[in-house]
Amino acid sequence: GSSAKPLESFVATRTVGGSGVSLLQVNEGATINIHSKYVELNAFNTRTGGGAIGTGAWGNVNIAADSVKITGSINGDYGGKGASKEDSVFAVNITTGLFEMTGDIYAGATGQGADESHDLSISTASLRKEKINIVAMDANSSLTGNIAAYNKSETNIAFANGGTFTGNITTANYEAGNIDSSVAAANTTAKISLDGAMTYKGDVSMVGASTLNLNGTIDAEESTITSSEASTVNVAKASTFKHQRRQHCRFGQSCRRFGCIVDSESQV
Repeated sequence: GSSAKPLESFVATRTVGGSGVSLLQVNEGATINIHSKYVELNAFNTRTGGGAIGTGAWGNVNIAADSVKITGSINGDYGGKGASKEDSVFAVNITTGLFEMTGDIYAGATGQGADESHDLSISTASLRKEKINIVAMDANSSLTGNIAAYNKSETNIAFANGGTFTGNITTANYEAGNIDSSVAAANTTAKISLDGAMTYKGDVSMVGASTLNLNGTIDAEESTITSSEASTVNVAKASTFKHQRRQHCRFGQSCRRFGCIVDSESQV
């Protein structure tokens, strides 16, 4: 299909797990474009491949639809050092009316290897940047799954007219120094942005120099943000989160707008 003449329906299903290859897999700069009124992807919820959308190197997946339903993960944590290069990007762009996803989003290489053997061909693509952008217009949109953001990834979830995100958000530092002496461990600079009018049900844990941008009106009264000294929370509109700083709060005036709870008993 094309933007002028989209398909009526695009449905793809992965029936075999246990492989590093995702249902929609882009490598070495390849691009997959899907223009369809309805898109359905059925795969597995895994960290290092076998999910709905992924890469072993870099490339682009672009989906434009009236309705998107995804069962399975988005894998941005796969590939060895040689599978990434400076300025390489794994980009996922989904623009839709209704968005429904059950599965986790893994943005950025962890440097941890695939398993206890610390296979260096997996999850050490430290030079690559992951850019995941999901924009949905339907107020019934939903994401049920966690976001795990590593390295220098950028993840944006925008439910323009409302929707629900149920799952935890976690940032983690790149740990390559533990398994590969040629690459130093590094604090993450991952960025996560929540935009639009969203109900959020989950908790946020931030380390390193990661950033959480609350660009929209986020209803998260029962959710807590726990952040390290170097991490940042930027608040553009009224949001209802609790905040627990691992050391002292550096939000300043933003903290007052944020309605932060710096420790379990006091409120700023």
